Order: sequence, then structure tokens, then C-alpha cells
Amino acid sequence: MRNKHKERVQQEFSARFRKALSNMGYLPSQQALLGQLFGVSGQAVRKWAEGDALPNSARMPHIASVLGVRRAWLQDGEDPMM
Repeated sequence: MRNKHKERVQQEFSARFRKALSNMGYLPSQQALLGQLFGVSGQAVRKWAEGDALPNSARMPHIASVLGVRRAWLQDGEDPMM
């Protein structure tokens, strides 16, 4: 049961992450560029975009700031987006 919850949380984050990327004019396939922007590897960006992993909570404010969205929206889905 716990794995299903984790998978759902990761998929929901991934959808919000991809939406924020799109709003900023980025594509998830721009992994190297996005990795530089977020201070992580391109592989980490790919995992976030595909719903295979989540950024750690300490990194979340920076990611949200770069994407121009609220951290609470990006991390937890709490409206509003911006």
C-alpha cells in the first residue's frame, strides 16, 4: 500500500513539474540545461519529469523559484500555482 501512495505522489509531482516547465518554455527533454538550472544531474531531472523520483525537500524552494511557481503548489499541489 505504501508503494502505491509513493508512486501516486511522484506521478502528481511529475505532472505539476512538467506543467511548470512548459509554462516557462522548457521541455523535459532539455535535461542537461535543466540540471544546470536546478543544480542537479540531467538524470535527476529526467526522474522527476517521468515520476520516478522526487527532489529532496531542501531543493524544492529553489526549483519552485526557478520555475516561477509556489513551492507549496509544486511540492504538494496546493493552489494557487503562482
